[in-house]
Amino acid sequence: MSNKIIEKLKNQQGSSLAFVLIIGMIIMIMVASLLTVANSDFTFTQETVESRQAYIDAKSVIEFGKIEINERMKWLEIENTNLKNLYLELERADARSVASIQAQINNKIAEIEAYMKAPYYIGGDEKNIAGTLKEITGESDAVGILNVTPEVVSAQTASSNKELKYIFKITTHKLRRKLDYEVSMNYQAASVSETTGSIHSIPIYNDEDPKWLDTKIDLKKNNKCIIQKNGVDQTGKFDCNYVNNALTVSAPGLSLNVGRDKKNSNDNSVKFNWIQENTLNLTAKDICFTAPFQTEGIKVWKAQFNVKATNELRFKKDYVQNNMENCTNTFEAENMIFEGDLVIKGKSHLVIKCKNLWINGDIKINDPNGTQSSLTIEAENIIVGNYNNNTGGNIIIRDKSIINWDCTGSILIRGNVNLLTNIAQDGGKDYGNTFKAKNISIGTELNESTVTLQNNTKVTWDCENFWLHGNLTAINSQPIIEFKNIKYLKAKDLKLADQTELSVIGATGANANQNQMIVGRIEPIPVPGNTGNENNKHKISFSNLYSLTCDSLILNDNSQLQIQSNIIKILGTNGNQVGINASVEKQPAELKADANASNFALDFIKSAEITTEYFDVSGKTYLERTIGNLEIKPISGKLLNVRFANGYRQVLSKVKINNADLLVFGGVVNITGDNIDSLCQIEANAKRIYFDSDLIKFQEQNDGNVRYFAVGDIKTRVSVKTAIQKWGWSKIDNQDVFVNKGSLLLANNYIATVSSDIIPNNLSIEAISPPAWVTLNVSLPTPSEPKGVGGAGSSGGGTTGDVTNGKITTGTEKYY
Repeated sequence: MSNKIIEKLKNQQGSSLAFVLIIGMIIMIMVASLLTVANSDFTFTQETVESRQAYIDAKSVIEFGKIEINERMKWLEIENTNLKNLYLELERADARSVASIQAQINNKIAEIEAYMKAPYYIGGDEKNIAGTLKEITGESDAVGILNVTPEVVSAQTASSNKELKYIFKITTHKLRRKLDYEVSMNYQAASVSETTGSIHSIPIYNDEDPKWLDTKIDLKKNNKCIIQKNGVDQTGKFDCNYVNNALTVSAPGLSLNVGRDKKNSNDNSVKFNWIQENTLNLTAKDICFTAPFQTEGIKVWKAQFNVKATNELRFKKDYVQNNMENCTNTFEAENMIFEGDLVIKGKSHLVIKCKNLWINGDIKINDPNGTQSSLTIEAENIIVGNYNNNTGGNIIIRDKSIINWDCTGSILIRGNVNLLTNIAQDGGKDYGNTFKAKNISIGTELNESTVTLQNNTKVTWDCENFWLHGNLTAINSQPIIEFKNIKYLKAKDLKLADQTELSVIGATGANANQNQMIVGRIEPIPVPGNTGNENNKHKISFSNLYSLTCDSLILNDNSQLQIQSNIIKILGTNGNQVGINASVEKQPAELKADANASNFALDFIKSAEITTEYFDVSGKTYLERTIGNLEIKPISGKLLNVRFANGYRQVLSKVKINNADLLVFGGVVNITGDNIDSLCQIEANAKRIYFDSDLIKFQEQNDGNVRYFAVGDIKTRVSVKTAIQKWGWSKIDNQDVFVNKGSLLLANNYIATVSSDIIPNNLSIEAISPPAWVTLNVSLPTPSEPKGVGGAGSSGGGTTGDVTNGKITTGTEKYY
């Protein structure tokens, strides 16, 4: 038995060895697997650490840039508060300080914009980013760059009231890991609402106020000034002396009533009596001339009056100046009131210096014997006419006289302005009239006023905002009308006499993209007494405008037109207009009637140049025998869009439209040579041209050549709604046919490649949809018009309205 067991064991020795080998192999495989897993885990751990380090490096750059963003936000809050304080200071400023403070505001706004938009460069050692980050000056060595992009969120309504979005973007460079960051911040600067406010009411005069002292100035009797209170002489409280034909009275602390003795009803003696060739120098706190101012020539000839009130100077009666011989009166006060008319006779001059000036009556420098006088005013606010009672306020200037007003606030004129100053006389001496202010308002919506210029009269309106509730009319030859530094101009019709020069120049500076002109009809008027009704040689120039809107624009006979405005709209709102007849058989009078019915008409003009990006004639267009070209061209860097929406008639004229994106003709289109052997041509260098018309006619010349429409040297698509007809003066040839021979016109779905291309003879005409005209999305500010009276309004020294705090808000962060 034991032997069997031993034998069996011997037989199993080979299988045991195999088992051991198998077990050993399994162990080796397991060890190899464990080594592979261990090595893989080591590699994974190493790559994770490096990736994490790369992310940390990139994140460090981002966080370093975020510190700069936070610093800019803190800086902006401080500077915005400083900006607000400047606006508050501007509100309280007097006229002498306004310009200086406004300059500080402009500089502060520019400083904020420059600092907020400046790029920021981050440098550092790529081997040790977190420990070496710093600001550097250039982009080449930067590991991170902060760029700022400003975007306008809301329309700009005041000089600093636009809301901006500053988009901060940090981008990493030269790092193992790319990581970028973005956050935005909305900023609306502190500002002042641009309301011009109303002017303070006229100070109330109380004759019974004990402050007023009875004052008698009687040079004829005693060469003295007598000041009394309840009949008691106030000698000793003022200085009075008469030397070298000059009476000097200094009563700086007193209020003087120069007039009849109000305490003694039986005393009818005059309390203001003067003699010729003497000077009065009168100074006091308040001065009221109850008695009429001296006017009789025997009393005031070659006399001069220098009157200064530190507070109020008032004239209860009409002020009539008649000292002649080019003598000058000078009046100074804080507030000055003329309760009646202000009249200046021949060769007399008046200089007024004050803060607020009220003239309740009219201003008249219109002596029928000739005036050659002047009215010079330096003030903050000038109010002519009684706005409470709705009376007065007319200004009449005649015969080489001059108005020169310099106002830091507002000029308000309730009545009409009539000027005849003859600038062409006296060897070309300039008798031009100047009205300078921030705001000028003439008339009211309920009581319209007119401005009238007569022969050789010049007027300059130098202001930011101008309102004329009525028409501006030149009724005689060669007037000159200038508008300067305009931000907003609104008036009714501008009626042009013979050889009128009319210019409007928009304001320059950061807000020039808000300059606007809004008027009614711009048109010539017949010359009185001229049987031919000739009215010619106008020079019209509108420049540096952003928007020009008018009901019509009509010029004739050797006139010159120049317009530079981003937007030009000719509305055509005259309901009495008639359509332009497309008939061939027209008499000259009928053609003239067409021109007068048009909204845009140029008749025998010398030249016309329009620079714009948007020119839209909603009404009818009429061009006849222009001596020079009508050229419409784009503003540099802008697209040009032109539309003649409701009828286009061109007779023997040449039109050049340069580099347009879109050109549209609507209504009746009639291009004719009027049976004369000269070209009637349109050179339209445009990408897209549409004839959106049911009647399109081109006239043939006597020699058989068709008047042509050139498309220029750029690829142009021309589309027509209906067949284009040609017609001639021969009854045999007077048939409707397609334009083909000699024409440079292309039609629907045909693209011109060069100007020599012509319309194919067999081109079919397909109906097209009316073109989609360019829609404007422009919002421009409308300033508030100042009023004639009011209680809480500003006195006009600074900018009026409520000062806002501004606001700063941040958006959501984004990593990518």
